[in-house]
Amino acid sequence: PGGMRFLTPPPETAWQRAQSLLMQLGALDANGRISAHGKALATLPVHPRLGQMLLRAGGRRAALLAALLGARDPLRGAPVDVTLRLAALEDTRKFSAAHAVESDKGALAMIRTESKRLMRPERKKASVGVLVALAYPDRIGLNRGDNKGRFLLSGGKGALVGAGDPLHGARLIAVADLDGARREAKVRLAAPVSEGELRLWFGGQIGLVRECAWSKRDKAVIAREKEQLGAIALSDRRWQDAPPDAVVTAMIEGIREMGLECLNWSEAARQMLARVAWLRPRGVEMPDMREPALVAGLEEWLGPFLNGCWRKADLAGVDVLAALEVRLGREGKAMLDRLAPSSVTAPTGTRLRVDYSGEQPRISVRLQEMFGADRHPHVGPDKVPLLIDLLSPARRVVQTTADLPRFWRTSYGDVRKDMRGRYPKHPWPEDPQNAAPSRRLKPRK
Repeated sequence: PGGMRFLTPPPETAWQRAQSLLMQLGALDANGRISAHGKALATLPVHPRLGQMLLRAGGRRAALLAALLGARDPLRGAPVDVTLRLAALEDTRKFSAAHAVESDKGALAMIRTESKRLMRPERKKASVGVLVALAYPDRIGLNRGDNKGRFLLSGGKGALVGAGDPLHGARLIAVADLDGARREAKVRLAAPVSEGELRLWFGGQIGLVRECAWSKRDKAVIAREKEQLGAIALSDRRWQDAPPDAVVTAMIEGIREMGLECLNWSEAARQMLARVAWLRPRGVEMPDMREPALVAGLEEWLGPFLNGCWRKADLAGVDVLAALEVRLGREGKAMLDRLAPSSVTAPTGTRLRVDYSGEQPRISVRLQEMFGADRHPHVGPDKVPLLIDLLSPARRVVQTTADLPRFWRTSYGDVRKDMRGRYPKHPWPEDPQNAAPSRRLKPRK
C-alpha cells in the first residue's frame, strides 16, 4: 500500500490481517504475491472466503451455502446451525413440516437464484461443516469444555453459543457468522464438524507442538504434546519423554517466578551467603552471591542440581549448599574456608559457629571453655577480631569482648566475683589464661 497513492491509505493492521487470511486461503504465496489459486478466486463474484469453498469442494451445496452466506438469514430466530438453512433451501415444504420455524420464502427464492450463478462442478464431496471451515479456516472452534458453550477458535479468538442451542455442547464447529464482540463473540451461524473431517481436509495444516513450561497455577512443570490446528489442539496428551534440559529450564522459570525462598535453605547455606557477602568488600575475589545475581545465574549454579524436579515440592530435596559450593569452585571454597571459616574451635575442642550476619563476625561460647586461650581469634584478610559473647553456665551473656587477653587481665575479676557465688559448682580460677578449659562442673572433693 505504501507504493500506491490512496486517497485514504488502509490501516496497517487491516492490511496485515487481509494478507494473512489470503495466505491461509492459498491466494497469496509466502512472499505476498498472488498465486494461481488466488487468480482463480479473483474471477469469482464473491468474497475470497466463499470462493474458496466453491473452488475446493464445488457442487450444489457449496453454491447454496455461498449464496446463503451472502444474503440475509432466511430463518431468523432459528438455532445457529447453518444446516437448517440448507435443508430449507433444498426442500422448503419438507423442512417446514419437520421444524416449527418460520422461513422467509422470498429470501429463500433469492438465494436459490443466486446459487445457480455460483454453481461450480463438484470436485470433492464435503459436509456443511467442512464447507464452512474451508471458507473460515480461522473460525474452526473447539469447545472449551466448561459446559458454558464457550469455544476457542483456530484464529485465537473466543466464541459463544447460547444456552439451549443444539450446538451449545458440540465439540467442534465451523463458524460462518459472529456478532461484533471482540473478546468472545456470539455465534450467529455455524455448523458441526468432526475431527476426522478436519484431519482429512486440513491435515497439512495440523502440526505437532511440544510444550514444556512452568504452570503458576499448579506450581509444577507441565509437558504437553499437542496436535495443533491454528490455536486449537485436536489432541492434548502428556509429553512422556520430554528432554531433561527442557524440564530444568521450565523449573528455573518457576523458581524465578516463586523467588529463591522456595528453595530448601539450610542454615549452612544461608551462612555461606553471609560469609561471601562479608568477605567480598575486603578485596577478596568471590562470586556475587547477592539475590539478584543468584536469580540471574540460576541456570549455571542450580540447574545441574534440578534433574528429576518437576514440582515445587521436589525442591525440598535439592542441596542448595552443594550448589553454592559449585558456584564458588574448589579454589574459592578453600579461600572462603581459610579467610571466613564457618566455625572456629574453642580450647575444649568445641566447634563454634561464626555468625557473619552483622557488621563484625561473632561467636558465642561458655566462658569456662575459653580458659587457657591467650590469643584472640580473628578472620578475614585484614584479621578482624571476632566478637565473643562469653556465656554463663546458664548460657546468658556475661561479657562481650573483641580482645580476650585484655578481658582476662581486666574485667574477668569482676565477672568471677559475681559468677562464682551464683554458680559455685563451676570452675572460676584466679588465672584463667593459664587454667585448663572445661565443659563440666568442678570435680568432687
